[in-house]
Amino acid sequence: NVDWRKKNKAFNQDSLKLIPRMLREKKDISVIYADPPYTDDQYSRFYHVLETMCLYDYPEVTGAGLYRPGRFQTPFSLKSKACGALNRLIKASAATGADLVLSYPTNGLAHEAGANVRALLRKHFKRVELCHSMAHKHSTFGASKGAAHADITELVYWARST
Repeated sequence: NVDWRKKNKAFNQDSLKLIPRMLREKKDISVIYADPPYTDDQYSRFYHVLETMCLYDYPEVTGAGLYRPGRFQTPFSLKSKACGALNRLIKASAATGADLVLSYPTNGLAHEAGANVRALLRKHFKRVELCHSMAHKHSTFGASKGAAHADITELVYWARST
């Protein structure tokens, strides 16, 4: 009903910072939906343009992309850090007691680095189900590696503590 919905909140923040913050603040969380970046195509490649337009500050820029200093780069998009980031996300989510709905493809960087997503989920949650598997085309953000799209299989897991 309307009164119940008024209490619901959605957040748009780095999950590796948001979830621990929610734990510290002892927030009552029911469900966490996570769809972390899973390729080395950095989503932040384009955000610096909007940030510069909003700040209107003419920063010193570097590289072919004319990047601002201190540009955000997520560990989920770095093969050397993807497994650790995914494990931290799953572990922190489990600590909240909330269900975790995780969308992650079979060719994600964590898989390439040797992670087994289902095993990571089972390490921290009592019940893990593969709810959905879907063939999909992933944008490569401007064909940095040749093709503009890559064929993937997206997997959606539902992990529960109880």
